[in-house]
Amino acid sequence: PVVLDSHLRTPLTARLLTGPRSNPRLKMPVIVAGLHHDPDRRAQLERLGARVVVVTTDADGSGRLCVDAVARALRQLGILRLMVEGGARVIQAFLASPIVDLLIVTIAPTLVGERGVAAVLAPAQASIVPQLYEPFGRDIVMAATIQHQ
Repeated sequence: PVVLDSHLRTPLTARLLTGPRSNPRLKMPVIVAGLHHDPDRRAQLERLGARVVVVTTDADGSGRLCVDAVARALRQLGILRLMVEGGARVIQAFLASPIVDLLIVTIAPTLVGERGVAAVLAPAQASIVPQLYEPFGRDIVMAATIQHQ
């Protein structure tokens, strides 16, 4: 597993860290942090077995990890494919990057209201080309390729 955690706020008791110690089939996570993280917290996570990788953050001052820097760092570790799960900001950041070539969306029969999940805004420089729609229980899964202009 790969965790994007710019300030290393992952709890030390997270199952992501404790599970692999009790189940050898599970792998310890790679935690990707920004430049401005707590070095003591990094040391604690590494002592527990996590691999902490540090990358630059976006130039807009938001403190968000630079997606392209994340991809380069993971590529250096031999990670060439990545499934991204996240909120609207994480998904938008990845969709805006030319590194994304496949999008899989699960559509659930759930109404989203004023307090619902934030919508993902499609970046102007990318469009999706649906390849497959597949029912999955009550949900529908769509796979699409991404075309970047």
